[in-house]
Amino acid sequence: MSLLIASAPFDIAISSVIWNPPVSAALIKMATAMALGLEASPPRWKIAVTVMLAWFAVQAHTSAIFVAGPLLLSLTLRSLVYQPKGSSLRGPGTTAGIIVIVVLALQIPYFIALSRDPSAAAGPTVAISRMANAQAFRIDRSYVAVVNTTGELLARQFDAWTFQVPTLIAAAIVLIRWRRDPILLALSVGGIAGAAILFSSWTRPYDSYWFLTLTTAMVLTYGLAIASIPSQRAIQWIGVALVAGVLVLQPTRVDQSNVFFKYPQYQAMRVASYELAARAPALRDIRVTFDVHPTMDKYFIYKILGGRMDPGAPQTAFVNADGSVRIE
Repeated sequence: MSLLIASAPFDIAISSVIWNPPVSAALIKMATAMALGLEASPPRWKIAVTVMLAWFAVQAHTSAIFVAGPLLLSLTLRSLVYQPKGSSLRGPGTTAGIIVIVVLALQIPYFIALSRDPSAAAGPTVAISRMANAQAFRIDRSYVAVVNTTGELLARQFDAWTFQVPTLIAAAIVLIRWRRDPILLALSVGGIAGAAILFSSWTRPYDSYWFLTLTTAMVLTYGLAIASIPSQRAIQWIGVALVAGVLVLQPTRVDQSNVFFKYPQYQAMRVASYELAARAPALRDIRVTFDVHPTMDKYFIYKILGGRMDPGAPQTAFVNADGSVRIE
């Protein structure tokens, strides 16, 4: 399961980009690892670190709430499950208190920033507005979008696959077999269910990177379903076969990771921009003589290097595919 999660092509590719979603996904994996390692009566510092990692993930990118929300709830529920019969609710109350204190402490910079600039954007306003003004709730539609997008992030090479039926079967098995373990349920089925519910009123297109934090939850759902097989020998042989299969697929998965977030046309712009910044500190325009995507920013690198775009400048630059330039 760990090898499958770590070698997801989209995850490998996006981890090389300085962007919030891969940071959030990494923190969710850390929080998941901490939660899976908690004892029946864990020390308070372990609970606090687990909460901290989960909430850091939410602060990095809001999509982490799919997993962090069920996880934080399960920590309190777990205290109730392991609470001795006839005892007070002090244990669950302490856990809930730790969660609240850690989250509020981590939100202090946010509150300070909001007090300094109350008019600034303060969260996922579009998503909240959509849910508050929902005309209809379609959990079935959102579930299909969530599991298929997450499955595609994990197994890009199987484009013809759909994941809604296998995931539903695996989730049902996990819910029955692990019904007394809130943390396992939260880290597997909980994340998928949370995302499906939150997107049940969504009518806009989906961006795949929103579900990067769910890849671990989906793999755990399938893994726990396999672990529910009554025969330990069968589980071991299935595990050996799956490890072998993932190892065989590694070269293909790594190769697929190289197709994401690559735009070689920027190499020509980088080479050209160095020369332009040295020869022409101000330009009227930069034009390219080769095909580029309409959204490509031709001026970005030039301006970073100190160049200035000025409609009144006397010269225009022309950039060729090999990075050579002509200034007229």
